[in-house]
Amino acid sequence: AIDEPSHAIIRSPDLPVDIFLDHGVTGPRGGAAWAAIRPEKIELHKRPDGGAPPNMGDCPLGQNAVAGVIKHEAYLGGTSVYEVEIKSGRRIKVTRQNLTRWDQEDFKLGEAVWLGWHACSPAVLLS
Repeated sequence: AIDEPSHAIIRSPDLPVDIFLDHGVTGPRGGAAWAAIRPEKIELHKRPDGGAPPNMGDCPLGQNAVAGVIKHEAYLGGTSVYEVEIKSGRRIKVTRQNLTRWDQEDFKLGEAVWLGWHACSPAVLLS
């Protein structure tokens, strides 16, 4: 982990991008750290023709966004749950509120998407 007073960066062997945090993390520099991101804190974005990652606005472009494919979806009335497989083979769960059908984009099984999260979303655990 890279730790500065204003931000921290965590590298994960499961992700092709760094996890950028908008705050420092108290702990030894370069020490082991784990980042957990709740499924409802992860956003789905369309990925037409392998397009560029979404700009999450509060982190450097290219961080906190990873490409994947929707492998499973479950409609639960007020929410939908998606399981997205990323390049490493890891599956990431995303929970999304269902608004009206005209207020949001639909996502389909097998669709290529971007997963994105804001810099304030990860919870960090140190060893």
